[in-house]
Order: sequence, then structure tokens, then C-alpha cells
Amino acid sequence: YDKSIMPKMMSWPLLVYNIALTLGIILGSPAIIGYLAVSTKARQGIRQKLSLYPEDLFKGLPPKQASKRLWFHAVSVGEFNAIWPLIQNLREQNISILVSTTTATGQALARKTCPPDIPVFYFPYDVR
Repeated sequence: YDKSIMPKMMSWPLLVYNIALTLGIILGSPAIIGYLAVSTKARQGIRQKLSLYPEDLFKGLPPKQASKRLWFHAVSVGEFNAIWPLIQNLREQNISILVSTTTATGQALARKTCPPDIPVFYFPYDVR
């Protein structure tokens, strides 16, 4: 997050959130690792969910300063289907689009539907 736009009095909830999340991950890591070991569904896109993206994923996007850019997050197939008409309309207005999903089925549909100039990726975990 950008500290310059966040008021100082609002930073303590974020600190508490990050501490609780870190403790939860540490204490829950045996269960998380066990789940990842037995569930192929959970492992799909794990590298991207950990913010390890291929170098060429965002290569085709113009610099942020040169164009408007919108990031759409669709958790699943239904949400992607709901935003697809909006994405098509915005592409006609010369706006750079990024699409993230959470589920494997949403990811497959987005990759199949979106043209190559729209990066499609898994939404990263919300961990600092």
C-alpha cells in the first residue's frame, strides 16, 4: 500500500491484520502444506497466487502513464461472464485491461475468451 495516501490513524488496523494473518499462516502451515500436497485443484496457479508471474505476462501493456488501465477480478465463471460485455466495451475505448480470477474454471474461460493483448492471471494471495 502507499503510505502517503493512508492516514496515520488508519495504519494500526492494517498492522493488526498483517500480524494476525502472519500468525495464522505460520500456525496453519502444516494444514496448508498438507492440503496442497493432496489437492491438485489447490495447486493450480499456485505460482501466480504467490505473485510469481511469467516475465512476458504483462509485456504487451503500454506504460501506466501512457494509457488508462483497469484490472478486473472475476472469482469464477459466472463473474467473468458478467464482466465480459463491459470489458469488450472498454477495449473499444482504448483502455488497457487486466483480468484475474480465483478458480481454475474461471481462469480457463478467461484465457479462452480474452484476446492475447489482455493478460489473464490468478489473483494473488493477500499477504504482505
